[in-house]
Amino acid sequence: MDFTGFSAEDFAVFDLAGFEERMLAIRSLIRPKLLALGEILAPGLSAKSRHSFYPHVASHARRTVNPPDDTWLALGRSPRGYKMYVHYAVGIARDYVYTRLVLKPEAKDKETLARNLQENGPQLLNSFKGKNIFWYGLPKKLGTTVPIEDMDNILGQVVEDLQQKKSSWLAVGRELKPNNPLLQQPANLVPEIENFFLQLLPLYRAAAEKK
Repeated sequence: MDFTGFSAEDFAVFDLAGFEERMLAIRSLIRPKLLALGEILAPGLSAKSRHSFYPHVASHARRTVNPPDDTWLALGRSPRGYKMYVHYAVGIARDYVYTRLVLKPEAKDKETLARNLQENGPQLLNSFKGKNIFWYGLPKKLGTTVPIEDMDNILGQVVEDLQQKKSSWLAVGRELKPNNPLLQQPANLVPEIENFFLQLLPLYRAAAEKK
């Protein structure tokens, strides 16, 4: 299947209330698109970043009752899975498509990223300012989302959270609303996603590359 972008029908999948109904729609409508997108993005991103990326599409295999609020493509450095490492993600929910760099709670890269943020965080984050990028997965007392321009005063607390709490995680990226015409223009959307991921490459390397 060719990647054809995301349509209103795709977003409407997350209005389906029943578990079986929504899962069937995700598997039949959205999963093939994410698989096709992964086959396009992985080779280009690998070549341009000089890192190896392998595509994985969420299976939601552990869910049996509550339907997922989103589904996603992950691009990570292992062909066996993505959850244990920092990775890129393209996901779709009811109200947006997101493109993010993600570090899940169980990831092995948290210690490396925390150390690099502690040593070089301000300089690293400064390179992303003015690019409409947001930081998700903050410590609970700080809220949920902060523009990267506003991270300077709370970076120490984020580093502490990554170092001390097993439940800590983060995602850095942006969202596209359903009415954004780019979502239905795959010829433009794919390079936009790739370019955005390449912009985030310094942060990816700060998590993936041990000194």
